[in-house]
Amino acid sequence: MTKINLSKREWGLLYATAAILVFYLFWQVLLSPKLSDISNLRGKLKVEKVELAASEAKIKLLEAASPQLQIEQKKEEALKRASALQVLKHISSASTSSKLDLISIRPIAQKSSVGAVVSQVQEQKFNLDCKGNYKSLYAFLQKIYSLPVLVVVDSLRITRIEEKAATLRILMQITAYF
Repeated sequence: MTKINLSKREWGLLYATAAILVFYLFWQVLLSPKLSDISNLRGKLKVEKVELAASEAKIKLLEAASPQLQIEQKKEEALKRASALQVLKHISSASTSSKLDLISIRPIAQKSSVGAVVSQVQEQKFNLDCKGNYKSLYAFLQKIYSLPVLVVVDSLRITRIEEKAATLRILMQITAYF
């Protein structure tokens, strides 16, 4: 193989060309993809900062509205309790006027579903334990039919206590809608 005779100047140009070629390859293979990743991450960072600022503003609004929401929830709860007491009053009145001996009324705890749509109609279930006869039971059922609130008898269990006096023990589960 023949030796290439190059002057110092040509060798300098050859080294400079090789260095530029190595730098170009380094730029294309290593540096350019990393720079594009950095610019993509900066864009994502800007978007996330905007979302964070919007979320912080929403939190401030919710914190400001929270006391008002709590007051409204307490009012709604008080209204529900008052309505439930009114229903109890109606049921008690109906049992007294029909001569049905009311032993106990127990509200049934209901599970509240989170995120459920609040409707205008509330429902409350009660267990009633009564004593009486068939005539007083019939009169009671007629009275609850004519109440200003909707009362539905879900279940009715009748057992005889005294055979001679025809006294019955009546257990019923009712649902009141108000």
